[in-house]
Amino acid sequence: MRHAFTIIGSGFGLYGYMPAISHTTNCNVILPEKYRRVVENRPELYRYIQNIIWESSTERALSRSSGVVLAVPPWIQPSIAEDVICFNNITHLILEKPLAVCPHKSRLLLDKISLTHKRFRVGYIFLYSNWYKKLKSEDHECSYEFIITWKFKAHHFRHNLDNWKRKHSKGGGAIRFYGIHLIAVLASLGYSTIIKSETYDVVFDQPTIWNASFSGLGLPKCTIILSTNSDVDIFSVQSSTSLNTLDNIYSDKSPFDLSRSTQGQDVRALTLERLIQSLLCDSNDEVPLYTAINNLWTTIEEYSFPSTL
Repeated sequence: MRHAFTIIGSGFGLYGYMPAISHTTNCNVILPEKYRRVVENRPELYRYIQNIIWESSTERALSRSSGVVLAVPPWIQPSIAEDVICFNNITHLILEKPLAVCPHKSRLLLDKISLTHKRFRVGYIFLYSNWYKKLKSEDHECSYEFIITWKFKAHHFRHNLDNWKRKHSKGGGAIRFYGIHLIAVLASLGYSTIIKSETYDVVFDQPTIWNASFSGLGLPKCTIILSTNSDVDIFSVQSSTSLNTLDNIYSDKSPFDLSRSTQGQDVRALTLERLIQSLLCDSNDEVPLYTAINNLWTTIEEYSFPSTL
């Protein structure tokens, strides 16, 4: 069965998801004409232009599609999603993380989509990485602690951009925009209890550092060290024993496979392709997992930002 996906969002939706959909077997891309200039002006996207079916408007593209990717800011994603799920022909959805600006609004959206019985995935793409598979297969009895370190300089800091991805209140910042990836990993492994969780920011509403530790039934302690305004690029997953020896499960400059970033292709391409394949081929209902992720996120925010709740 062929699937036709349209995309709402002219940023990551086009340079991330559009190539990934194009590389997925039995998938077509249908886009509204307003995105044509973006595709034509980016060499790494232009090579896909012959495979795109163009429609005059977003509504027309939606009416001809069986799937839709939402790659929009978290404060507008809920309202757009509510409109999209009204299309009976749309059977498959991909939404970006965070689902909304805060855990409460994310839970409301998750509940609404679940009630439609449409198949959907959320862009927690760390769950489709090779290092995650290795971490999940680790022998917990041999490990005293997992340590996940993620340090980098975010695009908005590197280029001094004043955008929403900086701001906690808009769904950005160290926890809501970046840490949510790690929260998804933690919840999927079974972590549910916070030992500690601390954030640091130089400018109000712009947390750049998140340090936290977690426990879970039958699991070793897991420590998170995240810095989004670092002069060092590193992503590592380590396992320690009670003898304080460290084994590298994964270590590189990025959590994504940099070997796939050829011809300007986004480094997240492989994990996006796996996400799409999961949506189309995997019969698993991910709602329980997404609920666990949202619950852990809620607990983390209550612990980390008690004065704002």
